[in-house]
Amino acid sequence: MLDQSTVESSLLKWMEEFVEKPHPSLGGWPPCPFARQARLSNNIDIRQGTDPYNDCVSLSDYDWSKEVVVFWYDDIGPELFIDLVNRANSVLLEKDIVALEDHPDTEEVIAGAKMNFGLCPIIVLQKNSKLNVAADQLKEKGYYHSWSQSDLDKIVTWRYK
Repeated sequence: MLDQSTVESSLLKWMEEFVEKPHPSLGGWPPCPFARQARLSNNIDIRQGTDPYNDCVSLSDYDWSKEVVVFWYDDIGPELFIDLVNRANSVLLEKDIVALEDHPDTEEVIAGAKMNFGLCPIIVLQKNSKLNVAADQLKEKGYYHSWSQSDLDKIVTWRYK
């Protein structure tokens, strides 16, 4: 059984040791070039979730005092988890919020780099407009150059609709 302290420290360690580090298969870019700044400025709200759909939709009224909200879950299957997050996004996108899911049983590989957190399912929520501005900046700098069109569609382009 996981607890808040274990997940929080593991998540921050994963960010520092993987998400923020340049990766050769990503053209020397880190998986998320903005993660370090968010971590160092304590701009991440990490919470244990109970129901992915309701947790996400409840953020409609969030004050966004933190740039990123991460919900983690102890035990939920990948199919149900992904379905609930997709359903939540149909509501959230209208409110300029996007939920990005990561389940340890659903491997996510981008340009040869395995992106999964691995310890437990997580949902990363951000303001969609802000995320898209960052994605546009990264695109101009060549960040997505090593990504396949399929990966771009799955991770990035669907958010612009």
